[in-house]
Amino acid sequence: MKGSIHPGDETVHTIADSLHTFQGGSQTGAIPLEFPLTLSGFSPGIYSLQIQALDEVGQRGVAQRVDFLVR
Repeated sequence: MKGSIHPGDETVHTIADSLHTFQGGSQTGAIPLEFPLTLSGFSPGIYSLQIQALDEVGQRGVAQRVDFLVR
């Protein structure tokens, strides 16, 4: 999993990459991910949280973007 926070095109925070391994042949539905974020140093404005979850074996992945407002 990789993630970052952007106000527009600039990256202001990178979330530490995380790796989750599974045994071959096992099936997994959902994998909840938690990562603490402190927004106290962010200026007011609209930011985007961008997350990528990649399957290194299957060469597939999911990308998600969520916009949020800091006041």
